[in-house]
Amino acid sequence: FYSRPQTLQDAVDHVAGKVMSALGFAHDLFPPWDGGRA
Repeated sequence: FYSRPQTLQDAVDHVAGKVMSALGFAHDLFPPWDGGRA
């Protein structure tokens, strides 16, 4: 988890967001990954 969830709800949101992204749905559960660039 690159988002470093602090709670179980954070982890659930992360997984749900990944599924939604894979299916092509927009969401605001977490920001999109930028490839690790600072």
